[in-house]
Amino acid sequence: MPVELSVDDLALAEQLLSQAFEEFNLAEQRYADSVNPKKKKRKAQAMKLDPDNYVFKLIPKKNESNEMAIWILGNSKDRVRSRNGKDTDKNWKQRFIDPQLVCDGGAGYTRVLIHLTNKSHGRLAINGEG
Repeated sequence: MPVELSVDDLALAEQLLSQAFEEFNLAEQRYADSVNPKKKKRKAQAMKLDPDNYVFKLIPKKNESNEMAIWILGNSKDRVRSRNGKDTDKNWKQRFIDPQLVCDGGAGYTRVLIHLTNKSHGRLAINGEG
């Protein structure tokens, strides 16, 4: 059974996705600072993800309790677009790469579960360790 998303659902999902990216970036910075304590004054370089660098696929679903959730899968724009913004693969939307099937050791694929009913999100995950 297809699950339809309203404009409000999409707005909430976007807000929660932004929060997930922010929390991921803060956690990465805390980790980088903890393993490089001598560089704290100038902030050790941590991986920082920007949602604007991704294209996303939304997979909405309802569970047995009729609660709405969305899996948001992100593919790096570098993987589907050239620097001039043209699609390098005209059919990338049909062949969207599922990040759960790839372990590339980097941040080219992301995923997060957004819980619309209780207005929360899971931890943003990337494949590999970056």
